Amino acid sequence: MSIALPVAQLVIFCLLFIPNKYCLFWHGVPGFLAWFHVGAFLLIRIIGCGLQIGEDGNPGDKGVLIVNNIGLSPMLLAAFGILHEARIARASTVLGSKIEWVFIFLYYLTVGVGTGLIASGISNLAGDNPDESDRTIVKVGFAIMLACWFTLTSLALTSLRPRYPSADAAAGYADGTKLLYAVLISIPLICLRGIYGVVAVLDPSWGFSTSLAAEVCLSVVPSLLTAVIFVVTGVLTWRINIKSKYGRSGLHCRRNVVV
Repeated sequence: MSIALPVAQLVIFCLLFIPNKYCLFWHGVPGFLAWFHVGAFLLIRIIGCGLQIGEDGNPGDKGVLIVNNIGLSPMLLAAFGILHEARIARASTVLGSKIEWVFIFLYYLTVGVGTGLIASGISNLAGDNPDESDRTIVKVGFAIMLACWFTLTSLALTSLRPRYPSADAAAGYADGTKLLYAVLISIPLICLRGIYGVVAVLDPSWGFSTSLAAEVCLSVVPSLLTAVIFVVTGVLTWRINIKSKYGRSGLHCRRNVVV
């Protein structure tokens, strides 16, 4: 398979990595989880593209399969982090809420368990002596990821309920809504990427791992669109932390920073 596709992806993901560092700095503490994991997602995609180039563009290589399917977890974690920042800006939660942070910890832990199972199962399936239990491990891993995806979707939809913030809090409300919409748009794209991973790993007879059309439609496009949507929205809302902290009444005092 041609290496033109992974090379093009490598260039785009490297370019997106730069403004993401900008987002990580300016979004501050409320956006740390979001933009750290967006960066992790971009970094894993860069590594995956590099491995694919080294394998002459073959996405079905063992290492490429593992890295690409591990890449599903930072997509979920990044979306969840952005949703958390959006909920803070829209007054749907409080940064110091113990319940919120316990839920976040459990979510991240669950995604980590699913990722570990998928990576372990794929590694064994691609080895010399694959066993049916390895396939079961991968299925359990993807089932956990699916449960996390449903959790993300449910929380994002419930967060759509309109809030009526004070005049000061409303300063960051609009940017929080932009972040929320970015998560909602990413949800079906993450689902497509997950479907590609499941079929490519568990039913290789379909030829998904070697089909250029399947790779482009179900892997490349969803991953690229998700990355672009996240980074562009992050850049457009880079003042959200300042707005949420100072409100409209305090923005004039920070004009030299936010303009």
